[in-house]
Amino acid sequence: TGATGRTGALLYGLFKEKGVNVRAFVRNATKAKEVLGCSKCDESEGIYIGYLTDQDVVDKAVQGTTALAVVTSAVPLCPPGAPDPSKCYYPKGAYPVDIDFHGGKAQFKAFAKASKGGHIVLCSSTGTTDPDNFLDKLGNGFISFYKLNEEAFLMSSGLPYTIVKPCGLLDTPAATNELVVGHDDETKLNPPTISRADV
Repeated sequence: TGATGRTGALLYGLFKEKGVNVRAFVRNATKAKEVLGCSKCDESEGIYIGYLTDQDVVDKAVQGTTALAVVTSAVPLCPPGAPDPSKCYYPKGAYPVDIDFHGGKAQFKAFAKASKGGHIVLCSSTGTTDPDNFLDKLGNGFISFYKLNEEAFLMSSGLPYTIVKPCGLLDTPAATNELVVGHDDETKLNPPTISRADV
């Protein structure tokens, strides 16, 4: 899910390149055509269109799947330049509570019913254990808080899972920097960044 986002598109492309039978869950067929290169951009090509909060559509998209990669995220809209958190906002229905929490739960529930124990990989974010951090202040959306709750819901689901918590994502080539692993939001890098392609 989240296949037309910057990280999701990289993951989708990698799976296609490796010959993996992959599906994409997207909100917009026009964007799917631009980003994913599909022609019909419908279920015949493994492209499912809908909103994460529409449980019936999510249920249909995961039928017959064996693994789920969740790279969805609410995205704040901020004025150009260094973002002043008070000037940012989220579109109606696309707040972190909608996308990251309720949307995450909808995906996990659907996959649990459809997969019979397949593996889930969730791309979350660093900083979720740091209350009231800068990301939470963006648009007053509390994205880290809702991502942490999404993680907790997944961890309590009983399904096999992996949670990846990258720091500042950059659109740079893969494998050009040393990868550093931390725990409990202890970041040893300044600035704390990673290439999306390395995630």
